[in-house]
Amino acid sequence: MKLDGYLAVRIDGRALQHEEFPEAPGLIRLDLNEGPFPPAKAVAEAMGEAARRAHRYPENSAVALLGKIAAKLQVPVENLVVAGGTNELIAISATLFLDQDSKSSYPVRLLSAT
Repeated sequence: MKLDGYLAVRIDGRALQHEEFPEAPGLIRLDLNEGPFPPAKAVAEAMGEAARRAHRYPENSAVALLGKIAAKLQVPVENLVVAGGTNELIAISATLFLDQDSKSSYPVRLLSAT
């Protein structure tokens, strides 16, 4: 498949399977969020440091993160909440604002880490 054929297929909206993707030296896969440049040196160093701690769970209260966000936004830490995704934020909101007799709709979890 030629590269120009790939672009034509994408423009007219038809799906293209991964294995059909043309091989071309230096081709940047934008469909996979590849970028044309490597990460900055400071980013690569931070990634290396994070990788050395990847076997440990992060602290779950996010105290440092909340402090930095509060300082940046100039709001009290008590006004902020962080969560592990929208489902958790919905659950927190429901716990705060709904009582036992409340009626509500909620999403069913479709993706799971397990």
